[in-house]
Amino acid sequence: MLHVTAAVLQHRGRVLLARRTGPEWLAGKWEFPGGKIEEGEEPREALARELAEELDLRVTIGAHLVTTRHAYPELSLELSAFLVDLPDDLPAPELHLSDHDRVAWLDPLKMGEMELAAADLPIVAALLARIAPSP
Repeated sequence: MLHVTAAVLQHRGRVLLARRTGPEWLAGKWEFPGGKIEEGEEPREALARELAEELDLRVTIGAHLVTTRHAYPELSLELSAFLVDLPDDLPAPELHLSDHDRVAWLDPLKMGEMELAAADLPIVAALLARIAPSP
């Protein structure tokens, strides 16, 4: 079981998705950026490191959103997602991509239109449940 983290980066009502370049079986799929938790790291610490490495982005990791498990044919993973709120009064940060070829800032209700990695689908559901208006 591989332990990984993901960031639900939010800015001005939009959420960031990034398109993977590899491995081959995930290439072209959209995901919430993040990565592997190294031995001895806490999930938030790992996520901050991964965002700095993959996007050249330094942020404060916020609240835990959801932890899920998913088994791909190639590997099984446990994915912990955290909210990361970027200041609305500043422009969206300039991102420098290393593990992705594209990023998109989307209205959360439009995320389902993207070809998402299967492990990230429960994150979308948890985020939509969190922002859904109360009846």
